[in-house]
Amino acid sequence: MPTKREQFEDIASRLDAVETALGLQSKPESAMSRLWGWIKANKVSLIPVTALILTVAGWFVSTWFKYHLDHKDDSFNAAVDKRIDDKLSPTTAKVSELREQMARVEGKLDVLILRAAANLPTDYQNAKLAKETLIAAKTRGDRIDLSVIADAGAKFVNVAKASSQSWDTALAFLNYRSFLTSLDRTSPIPTDAKRTEPTTYQIPDGNIIEGPVLSDFGSSQAPDTPQVRTLGAPNLNEKVKLGPAFVLLDGGAMVLDGLYLKRVVFRNTHILYRGGALVMDNVYFVNCTFDVIQKSQGQSFARAILSPNSSISLKAG
Repeated sequence: MPTKREQFEDIASRLDAVETALGLQSKPESAMSRLWGWIKANKVSLIPVTALILTVAGWFVSTWFKYHLDHKDDSFNAAVDKRIDDKLSPTTAKVSELREQMARVEGKLDVLILRAAANLPTDYQNAKLAKETLIAAKTRGDRIDLSVIADAGAKFVNVAKASSQSWDTALAFLNYRSFLTSLDRTSPIPTDAKRTEPTTYQIPDGNIIEGPVLSDFGSSQAPDTPQVRTLGAPNLNEKVKLGPAFVLLDGGAMVLDGLYLKRVVFRNTHILYRGGALVMDNVYFVNCTFDVIQKSQGQSFARAILSPNSSISLKAG
């Protein structure tokens, strides 16, 4: 005989079945129903999380797609570029050759212009054209033969007293001649040297408009050591046995009147000469510019600068 408890559980089970069949008791929820219910209950926190996930995924997809668009034709473009280069190589070489020829033509044209202008240096247009030609050649870095510069420049210097425009052009010749010195491999170049004795140089304040940077280089033995001093002043380095080869004055602006200069290199310096006493012994002007008095002393100075020899020696006044 079933116990009372078992009889009660059997009756309860039957009642549940009857209620389910009559629709009085709901069926157990499915997994999808439970998921949907959870989503509705947590929608406030789910929305920003879902948006973040979609944003990150979209960024990765768009980046990959952009990279794909940018590089999908790389191999094709490389093949096309190679074919173009192969076709253009002879043309490029020809263009380079033409440019070299044009440079040579321009150089010859500059020579013709300067020689023609120098035949009548007092003519305003000739002087103007010669100056413009020199400035353009310097800007391009063109090297005009030293003999042409010396000969044509001397003709403008010789008529300087008659024409201010001719003298202005003569100074343009000096500037260009100094530019050529910067290209001259025989010009002294600062180099390391063995230890030398201390040396002293004297430049009066009145000669310095804008102070250059002073240094020295190389080595030499007395009496060939450099000197920078006032005319008539003693040689402060007379007892130096082993000194530098040259003194380098770089940049700035200086007046040369009244100075004794030996084994000096001026580089990128604006040089002024007013016609006073001056002694230069083995002096170089490298890429300098000049402001020289329009008198006979200035003419002598200009002729010395125009010399084909880059090393300048001059005694004036």
